[in-house]
Amino acid sequence: MIKNFKDIVILLITSGVLILLGVIIIGDYWVALEENRPVDESVITLMKMSVTGLIGVSKFKKKKKK
Repeated sequence: MIKNFKDIVILLITSGVLILLGVIIIGDYWVALEENRPVDESVITLMKMSVTGLIGVSKFKKKKKK
């Protein structure tokens, strides 16, 4: 699990990015709902890229441990 300081730092940075991303996505959905407009395409692209990046980083870290 969490073995050293580097793992704690990575966990904090990842958590912070996910929280910030969640606030941006929920905020845009909320504004789109209030204004009766479609969700901004750049937010959808940001969501896709973030998920792809997190999956890539997690797979890289698993490969590196082996």
